[in-house]
Amino acid sequence: MRAFLLSLSVATIFAFLGFAHHATAQDKGKKPFSPELYNTVNIAFGGNGDAQESLKWVVERGNKDLAAHLITAMRYTIIPRRDMSAALKKLTGEQKAETWFEWMLWQQRNKDVKPHESFLEFKSTVFIPLIIILVDFFAPIQNLISVPKRLSGAVFELMVSLP
Repeated sequence: MRAFLLSLSVATIFAFLGFAHHATAQDKGKKPFSPELYNTVNIAFGGNGDAQESLKWVVERGNKDLAAHLITAMRYTIIPRRDMSAALKKLTGEQKAETWFEWMLWQQRNKDVKPHESFLEFKSTVFIPLIIILVDFFAPIQNLISVPKRLSGAVFELMVSLP
């Protein structure tokens, strides 16, 4: 029961954050989901056909600001690594990097390439399901760690992973 309540608490916090962002986006006259966010989330979690189509859209867009999105998505997508790497090569002009690790090193060397404004929302979309899975995974040892400590730890880990 406590694991369920913890999962519900985490989901409620992130739902609130999502609604807050949605309201802020509407206040600023923006669409709540940009095509950049939609396509990069689709690359990370979409089916092969949809993900490939979104990857093609990102490459045709031709701006380096989605490179950080693609590097993150490279860890979770079903798109073959060679296709993701080819897309990143077209976007960035880098020809030596192939693996996720090499692209992370490229990103560290190229601090002048700023991520698109949707990057924070993209990262939270990618990591929220992973946090919920971890909460469920650690449910058997729930009595060893208090609920507030687990919840604050999950939120802290999310905040540390964001730029």
